[in-house]
Amino acid sequence: MHGELVWVIGAGGLLGRAVSTELRRRGNAYPTVLFEGAKVPWEDSELSSSKLVGQLHRFLGEAAPYIRWKIYWLAGSGVIGTPAETFACETRVLRNFVEALAEALMEPVSEPVAGLTAAEEPLASRGAFFLASSVSVYAGIPGAPYDESSPVAATSAYSAGKLDNEAVVSASLTGWLPHVIGRITTLYGPGQNLRKNQGLVSKLCLQAVKQQPISVFAPLDTIRDYLFASDAARQAMAFLDAAIASGETATRVRDLANGSTLSIGALSSLVRHVSHRRAGELHVVPVHTGAHVLDLRVRSQYGYEITGLDRVPIAAGVRRVYEDVLFRYVHGR
Repeated sequence: MHGELVWVIGAGGLLGRAVSTELRRRGNAYPTVLFEGAKVPWEDSELSSSKLVGQLHRFLGEAAPYIRWKIYWLAGSGVIGTPAETFACETRVLRNFVEALAEALMEPVSEPVAGLTAAEEPLASRGAFFLASSVSVYAGIPGAPYDESSPVAATSAYSAGKLDNEAVVSASLTGWLPHVIGRITTLYGPGQNLRKNQGLVSKLCLQAVKQQPISVFAPLDTIRDYLFASDAARQAMAFLDAAIASGETATRVRDLANGSTLSIGALSSLVRHVSHRRAGELHVVPVHTGAHVLDLRVRSQYGYEITGLDRVPIAAGVRRVYEDVLFRYVHGR
């Protein structure tokens, strides 16, 4: 069999849905099959670890005839303000998974041998792994714009959890197979879970629909890079493909960003312009914490690996989110 088998862990989230959609589109030109994993009980770390490891062995068994297999780890429910215990559980599940993956790769990475079928080539030589992380890991060090060479320092349980996740992936997979840690800027897009304490674009759009005030927990001059979910998906795929093409098995860190920024105040004005509604006022709630940094711009050193990828302009992206939120609100969703 030709093509690739891909497992998107966290396929129900904003980025997971976007990656799955882009993979299906790509499958029209490049044979791609999505692995159908069973539902994972994320609320129980021990049970979710057991389920995931069991599914991992099934996945690797099904991957045998494929030329290439990939795993995208896009799972995680924690946000800024989530207790540290939640992130510790998420890291524990991830550690159990990547350690089991490393154990399954019984042979070191080697060049494909002429004449061998995919099933005869070492698993590691055909695999790749992507971990979704966050640019929030830069927040503790002044000096925006940041890039992949910038030092990191956690300012919250959220960013500390992301650094822990990066460490366990690097420790387990270095030397075995190509893997990329993707530090993602502020992700947004249609379908974001409005019940979670995240997604400023979606919440501003909901505010405009309901014409109600909204509380924000950062100054209005806070600058962020807003990355549309489908753009993030294409960048993640391109960065992982570049890692595969290189054959390197050392950890690759890549920043996924739109490349342009807006302040919270400017974003609010854009939502009012797109919605043609007089939205409610923004209430800035003073929060005495180092979790928020005013300027979190990033510039990747590896833009050449994603050359040619289109980016959704922020105005067009906000319009698509607003239309989605309006539709869900009108239909009671």
